[in-house]
Amino acid sequence: MLLKRQGDVFFIKMKKSDLNINKEGTEKEKLTVALGEVTGHHHTVFGVDESKIVDLTSYGDTDRKLNQNELETMVFEVRGGSAMVRHDEHDPTLLEETTEEEVWVRTIQREYNPTSKAMERVRD
Repeated sequence: MLLKRQGDVFFIKMKKSDLNINKEGTEKEKLTVALGEVTGHHHTVFGVDESKIVDLTSYGDTDRKLNQNELETMVFEVRGGSAMVRHDEHDPTLLEETTEEEVWVRTIQREYNPTSKAMERVRD
């Protein structure tokens, strides 16, 4: 397992078998993985050179598509080279290519809110 971080966004390289993933994804040149609710900035993964991002995340039913911030995790592959995560306020973060047995999992940092007495997602 490999962990990368950009601000409040974490990327964990894991085995597909650990997550029971066995579906085909949607190939993209870029994938926005988090939207800033406060600043309007976004964390977006771009393929470097000829590499592609394969989005394996399920976005819910067809009645209402969930946005990136409503998803606890996002799952994607990086094929044909590495990928770069970009954000206006952070240095770029390099994500290495995944093998056929691997995926990158995106999750958002959480913090305890003593007022609500609950764990909440960090707001960007």
